[in-house]
Amino acid sequence: MCHFSKYLFRFLFAAVLAAGMSACESRAELDARMDEIAGTYQLARFYSAAKTIRLDEIPQAERDVATARIFPNGKGWVFEYTLPFVSSDGAGFSYHRVRQPIVWDPQLGQYCFYQLEPSDFTGYGIDPAYVTMSIEDGEIKFKYTPRQYICVWSKTR
Repeated sequence: MCHFSKYLFRFLFAAVLAAGMSACESRAELDARMDEIAGTYQLARFYSAAKTIRLDEIPQAERDVATARIFPNGKGWVFEYTLPFVSSDGAGFSYHRVRQPIVWDPQLGQYCFYQLEPSDFTGYGIDPAYVTMSIEDGEIKFKYTPRQYICVWSKTR
């Protein structure tokens, strides 16, 4: 009996050690993947069916307001971005800042954005269920289907 428990202890110790090493490798992989996309992003394309506006029609100072960034925040990573909205009179813009957690999913082999909440868009009439986020080739895309609203940011550094 004592001989058996010695092997059981060794087995449990090895299992705990392996799980700990796996967690470290997973964290290292996550950090490496997130470091690849971390940085500053500039608004590269914008489309709103409310009013067709080319990006170059937005004054540079206002485009600078719509920057975005990916950075570590505590134990996770955050995509922080500003959405430009065409004002109701069509003469200008208002801006709304959003902070959305993002993570690398090794099982899917892709970056995944956490689901947004209705409170993220209070007063803007956006239902988060219709928002899709994607990241590909150094660009991050926000798309809101019902209003045909799209923002695309390109990585600058």
